[in-house]
Amino acid sequence: VSPVDGFSNTPGVTTQRLFYHCLHSLKPPQSPIKELRSAVGSIYQSERAGLIALEQNKILVGTNRYIAWGYPDRSIRMGQIDSDKSSCIHEMCDADELTCVASGDDRTLFCGSSTGCVSVWTLCRKPVSLRRRKLLDGHSDAVTCLGDIATSCSTLLHLWSINGDLLAVVNTCDSNLILDPSQMILSLTFSTMNEWDSDNVVVCGTSDGVVKIYSCVIVENDGSVEMPHIEPQAKPGTLSSASVHARLDRVRRRLKVTGSQDTSEAHSPEPPTTPITTGTQVKDGDKTTCPRYVRVLMQRAALTVHTAFNRPDNTHPAPITCLTPSKDHKSFLVGDGVGRVWCWQAGEDGGRADHWVQDVSRQRCTQCQHKFSIADRKHHCRNCGQIFCAKCSRFESHITHMKISRPVRVCQNCFLRLRAQT
Repeated sequence: VSPVDGFSNTPGVTTQRLFYHCLHSLKPPQSPIKELRSAVGSIYQSERAGLIALEQNKILVGTNRYIAWGYPDRSIRMGQIDSDKSSCIHEMCDADELTCVASGDDRTLFCGSSTGCVSVWTLCRKPVSLRRRKLLDGHSDAVTCLGDIATSCSTLLHLWSINGDLLAVVNTCDSNLILDPSQMILSLTFSTMNEWDSDNVVVCGTSDGVVKIYSCVIVENDGSVEMPHIEPQAKPGTLSSASVHARLDRVRRRLKVTGSQDTSEAHSPEPPTTPITTGTQVKDGDKTTCPRYVRVLMQRAALTVHTAFNRPDNTHPAPITCLTPSKDHKSFLVGDGVGRVWCWQAGEDGGRADHWVQDVSRQRCTQCQHKFSIADRKHHCRNCGQIFCAKCSRFESHITHMKISRPVRVCQNCFLRLRAQT
């Protein structure tokens, strides 16, 4: 099946071609499809209302209502999405501050507090009010969803199984620093169309305006990669090896004192021959066994147009605060810290690419410095992304590292470099 026909490039699979199947062919948007007055916090898609974007500390409830929190008086407010007026204000009597809110349906709210507790609230319609139901201490109903979990800490991205096992971890920082505060992860999302698809991605948005796309792959370990692990916390009631040996010594002394005087010999119980593990990994000497195959998070692409701070052609860069794929997974929605929503769409090979310099930022040819007039056409080098005139970009070449097998327009420097590589 040809990938240009809109289908997956996986052999034998005829499902539709999704955005993560052609990451290098995503078309950068020319203008935002929606703009808010503050940072984007959540993006929803509805068949009736279309695209709905809300600010931070707001979630959609039902089809046209929102719940807002994070006010100085620690209240929860409800209103219509097309109006700033609150229709209901619930004053929280608790001293705990709400840190996150999620909605299960149009009548149930889950609120997380700074103490780590999760409270469940019911939305009453007549009259409009909130009624606290209970505190969550475990699953109270059937589990309807299972899957991997992604968490972030500064610039570290962790991937976990549903059982809490650490599958892979990667440092998303591009600089030499181990943890760069200017590249902190602010948002995370998954691709959720086909759970069996090996090309599924984990996407994170950073504070420097870059959207980084990763895939979890299984590679053969050459000995340089260790299995990711964390130090488990000691559970209440769990005995350490020191306490076990101390208890055995007390038992031995008690048996010696209360032993039968009629017996000629008193035997105390021998210590257990099986090793007692305390959660730490058992090592044979100084050698540790590395697994043959390991999971790693491999970066597949990065989106930088309009938002990245490291691109001089971005006039208004901003951090990435919200990420979500479209319902059909043919496009990808990005919300930034100044309230703009960008839509990246999957297109055919040969369109605009992320590394292309924006047209409005260049008025002269990069090589000959020819000033472009209204009638002159600006040509992008498919390899470096710079803007050239028709004379300086008349060369054509294959680009192997970008998987472009047909001759495309490149500049003279890239033409010589690509020809030397082949």
